[in-house]
Amino acid sequence: METQADINWKSYASTFLNDKNIKLRVGSKFKTAFPWINGVVTPAMPTRMLSNVVVFESWQNPHNMRIAKEIVKSNKKITLRELVSEMLITSEIPYIWWLYPVSTKVRAIHEDANGITFIKLNNKWQMVFSSKMVGALVGAQGGLNTESFPPNSYFISWENEELARNHAK
Repeated sequence: METQADINWKSYASTFLNDKNIKLRVGSKFKTAFPWINGVVTPAMPTRMLSNVVVFESWQNPHNMRIAKEIVKSNKKITLRELVSEMLITSEIPYIWWLYPVSTKVRAIHEDANGITFIKLNNKWQMVFSSKMVGALVGAQGGLNTESFPPNSYFISWENEELARNHAK
């Protein structure tokens, strides 16, 4: 049975994407959205290194981030998958983050005791997001279309586009 989110995704894809059959990236059904939307400053120790991967730069979509924060504020237990569905119902475009697919730097990913991923950048911890985990909450800017980036990529979120593009250099 198709959900309202699936119907809205098909409508979005048919209007805005070159490939009309791109499947909805649903996001994690286990991870709660709260720490990913509100941010975490430092990792809960101990951390463990996962691997070295390409990390893209990104920035927030301020309008959709406000919507997501309101949804998460009213339901602190909502998962990332449920948030994807809510964003597709609430907003025409589900993207909370805009990924810049041109920027690619290899970095070591660390996971903290709470399952939040981080990288060390200039000797400071920075949260890093998995596009597979956040699902359709991330879209590309500066590529062929909003879905033109590796499906299992990681990205760091900056406050705005200018900061993200400056870090991409």
